[in-house]
Amino acid sequence: MRAVLESAPRFTRPGQIVDLPFQWPAPGWERDVERAYQEEAHVLVAQRRRTNYDAAGNFIAPAAAAEAATYCQDCAV
Repeated sequence: MRAVLESAPRFTRPGQIVDLPFQWPAPGWERDVERAYQEEAHVLVAQRRRTNYDAAGNFIAPAAAAEAATYCQDCAV
């Protein structure tokens, strides 16, 4: 923001564009995002296991969805 305000005196006509010495996004941001997803993949897997399977390992997602639909009059099974 400071750089933008400091460059204001360089504007001499309406619509003029002044390039600032910044790069967005920062170089390498894609690798950082991929690394974050890879490091957190186990969390997603654990969440899916908790919601899709019971303690005995039985797949319960369809039954849970059908039960949840009975809680709302507007929901369809």
